[in-house]
Amino acid sequence: MPERTPFGLEEARRKVKTISPRELSEDKGRTVIFVDTSKDFVAGHVPGSRWVPRGWLEAEIGEAAPDKGRPIVVTCVDGMQSVLAAATLVDMGYPKVAVLVGGMTAWRRAGLPVEKGLSGVMTPPTDVVVMGFQRSAADTINYLRWEEELGRKYA
Repeated sequence: MPERTPFGLEEARRKVKTISPRELSEDKGRTVIFVDTSKDFVAGHVPGSRWVPRGWLEAEIGEAAPDKGRPIVVTCVDGMQSVLAAATLVDMGYPKVAVLVGGMTAWRRAGLPVEKGLSGVMTPPTDVVVMGFQRSAADTINYLRWEEELGRKYA
């Protein structure tokens, strides 16, 4: 299947600077945000980064990066969503925004440390629908009870 290019990607690339994995690993003074799904964030992110999903960027960036003058690096899995998110931040008045070139794929290839899990996430993510086989035993039992109640209700 051919890779699709999101609308506006080239224009967004012209608005933002880039940073290599090595440069980012050596610069600890930046706020790093990850804009892909919570599932992707759990699978691995730059240590210390914050999860700010792209769909909620405008609503949540103020909490993750309240100082518009502080440098921000935007990351994602492959470097594509982060370009679009970074351009949005520039449009919102954040002047020091950069994108991690190649995203977490490039970060891993560079052999840099990866943090996993929901570190720093204060509320349960609601952006991904968890399939039945991915749920815990307790969730499955609650679901089956709900199904049985529905069966009795509509019998």
